Amino acid sequence: MADFLSNFSPTRSDLGKKPTELKMGQNKNQGMLTALLASIDVPDSLKKEKRIAWKTAFTQAKDAYFADFERAFVAAFRLSTEAEREDAFQYAFSKLHDALDYDRKKWTDRADEVPEFVNNAAETYLKSMYQRAEDALEDSAIVRALQTDQDPAFRKLYAQYRDYFVSYASKKFPKISLDDITDVYQDAWIVIIKYINGQKIRVVKDEHGDEWLIGLRNKASIKTLLTAIGANMLKSGNEGDLPLTATDPVPDLPDSGEGALDTYSEEDHALLYKALEALGENCQFLLACRYWFKIPYSDIKDWTDAASEVALRTQVNRCKRYLTKSFEKLRGNKK
Repeated sequence: MADFLSNFSPTRSDLGKKPTELKMGQNKNQGMLTALLASIDVPDSLKKEKRIAWKTAFTQAKDAYFADFERAFVAAFRLSTEAEREDAFQYAFSKLHDALDYDRKKWTDRADEVPEFVNNAAETYLKSMYQRAEDALEDSAIVRALQTDQDPAFRKLYAQYRDYFVSYASKKFPKISLDDITDVYQDAWIVIIKYINGQKIRVVKDEHGDEWLIGLRNKASIKTLLTAIGANMLKSGNEGDLPLTATDPVPDLPDSGEGALDTYSEEDHALLYKALEALGENCQFLLACRYWFKIPYSDIKDWTDAASEVALRTQVNRCKRYLTKSFEKLRGNKK
């Protein structure tokens, strides 16, 4: 990393303020610290007021420092995105908040050190996003594969990590069914795929031809990230009774059968339509398109934000399971 950052240091002389600018900078720094202290002093019980005060202080800091900050870090982190630099700035502001809360007298007396503190904290954040691709061969290979050949790559990765995740989740969340754990495993993968599609995790080359893996903070692995995302989803569920409303399409196996919805008897059709109405709009749309109007997956994909036909087929399969659960519940209540 040192060679990549050798052209930048927050304390580099040519980035320093001119003497005529110093007084203005001190006033700006002190003003921002005053706003930040005001946000700290709002009681935690006044949640709305505290949130407004925090936002006010953050906006003032961004107006004061972000332009210079971004110019400096574009030079040092040429491969970073604007969103990443904004995240780094917010991280640095949070660190400043914590430092001021811990020792407010020190910072009140040393307001002129604020710009250097912000730049150093932001640099730490951005560094944590970068690692050489050759130092993370497995994760870099996964990201490259999902960047270029998503469906075949996903099928392989899905099988590769499934047993590990199911074993981990079954022990961690024993009350949640295997079907729900598998659904969450798929959902965790689609989050990672969205990160990659959105360039939040990526492998890129710099101007020297060196490859960098960007987006896995503190050298976390894809496996670790997958597990953390899945565990968070399972914690948000209701211990064995996860929500029935589907949201995002999930890359998985092909459709499990065209006639699955044709097995209902005529007398059950009213309950079937009622069960359909209990689902989310996304599931209603997909099931109606596919099974009521027999529209091809290729056409439905053009009308949705599905990442692929594989993803769309999985979403339809899942919606069918939700429909079945809803239908069986209604039929049971009728009896």
